Amino acid sequence: MALAMKIKDGKFDRIPSRYSEELHRVIGWMLTLDQKGRATIDDLINLPLVSLRLREKRFEEKQQFHYSLLKKKELEIGKREDKLNKREKVILEKQNFLKDKEAELLEKERKIQEMIDILKQE
Repeated sequence: MALAMKIKDGKFDRIPSRYSEELHRVIGWMLTLDQKGRATIDDLINLPLVSLRLREKRFEEKQQFHYSLLKKKELEIGKREDKLNKREKVILEKQNFLKDKEAELLEKERKIQEMIDILKQE
């Protein structure tokens, strides 16, 4: 309550010296008793340090957003790669099966040709 009364009267202690003089002035500006002389949100946003920090914050948020999109895409690509690897495995198995069948057919064809040749000789 005492703090509220000090603010209402326009009396407040200086912030500790580890904080900048500029910050002290800004606090005084925000606590100005005359509403016309008091800082507006637009005034505060346009302060160089505040403006810089807001831009940094927006940049960080955009980076996080893009990072999350990249992670999502990375997961999607991983899933697609898994599907493609499974398909490739199935195709290779089918190719091997067909090669084995082709070898069997060639062997049967060779045997049939041998039988034909034997029959022709008789």
